Amino acid sequence: MSQETLQKKKKLSIPLKLAIALVLGVVAGIVFREKCAYIAFIGTVFIRLLKMCVYPLVLFSIISGVASVANIGRLKKIGGQFLLYTFISSLAAGVLGSLAITLTGAGTGLVLQATVDTSVEKVSMLDSIVEWVPSNVFESLSNGTLVQIIVFAIFFGVMITLIRQSDESVSMVAKVVEGCNSIMQKMVGSVMVVAPYGVFCLIANLVGTTGVKNLTEIFTMVLTMWGAAAVHILVLLPLLLKFFGHVSPIKFYRNSIPVILMAFSTQSSAATLPVTMDVSKNKNGVPNEIVDLCAAPAATINMDGAAIEYTIYTLFAAHAFGVHFSVLQIIFMIVLCVVCSAGAAGVPGGGIVMCSICLTTMGLPNEEITAMVAGVYVLLDIASTTLNVSGDCCGMVCIASRLGLLDKDKFNA
Repeated sequence: MSQETLQKKKKLSIPLKLAIALVLGVVAGIVFREKCAYIAFIGTVFIRLLKMCVYPLVLFSIISGVASVANIGRLKKIGGQFLLYTFISSLAAGVLGSLAITLTGAGTGLVLQATVDTSVEKVSMLDSIVEWVPSNVFESLSNGTLVQIIVFAIFFGVMITLIRQSDESVSMVAKVVEGCNSIMQKMVGSVMVVAPYGVFCLIANLVGTTGVKNLTEIFTMVLTMWGAAAVHILVLLPLLLKFFGHVSPIKFYRNSIPVILMAFSTQSSAATLPVTMDVSKNKNGVPNEIVDLCAAPAATINMDGAAIEYTIYTLFAAHAFGVHFSVLQIIFMIVLCVVCSAGAAGVPGGGIVMCSICLTTMGLPNEEITAMVAGVYVLLDIASTTLNVSGDCCGMVCIASRLGLLDKDKFNA
């Protein structure tokens, strides 16, 4: 084995580096206390770099994601079933995440430096629905009005879907968008390289000026994420398999063990994709046409774990700042988190970026909360990715079964 190969194997993953940075930041905060305020600016620079990437990332990733569904349009039955399953599953995940964090109350006892304008509580989501539609998308990009950017991105992606087959120039635009999306993901990846240093400085400053009380709340959030993910995997997905797919959940999980183990160890839906496709075809009995058509889009837009994650982040921050959302605001937040989960960047730490997006959109300060999320992201991402890929496999089995195409002899073998 070459020296270069050994070096690659020894290289720590970004989520693990972030976890180490969290621990070192806590230690530094305890030891140096208020002196840690001198390095807080490094963490602020990291947050600003994330914000720099947020708006173009959302724009291009959602356009690219919606446009990729154009391939599904060639098979309307499969495409319709896929979108129906994705909507039901992701929406259920968002609701579950909201209920879980509300029950645990994680974030209530946080001690933070930032303050929030409580007028956010008085905003009527019905009154602001009209504002979701941008009158000038360039103004939306300039002001960072994320909901308007998302609406425009979806609309633009749908238009690509409708006319790319008949207009070669539109296909070229779609390729340009895909290229821009790849560039933005690389940019986020580059920012994440320095993320451990930013997280170290932010956490050291936070602990040094507020004490260690926050750690209990942070790990309560982690346990909330794991609990919600477990409920979705062990209760909601089996219900979908039983009543939507008419198959045995126990058989499904036996067949899907390789996928679950791969997702758990890599924390990457993209890295798990080859295993997801192989297991779906050869163990779960899903026909090739459905797997080839749905597996890649599912790894991008069917993100149950991410939907749970983002609702937990947002309400965790709301608890921390004493903000009480109305029912309509919570509904809006869940929809926002589901949309953001579909447009999440497929790079290590992409959920950290989306955490910042969701908090900003809901009018909540994000620097301190984003730092906390980044510090324990490896723990959050294990549960999230495992749920994401389990949901993908479940969805393809349900679609194949409903269309009468599932090879049940292979599934039950």
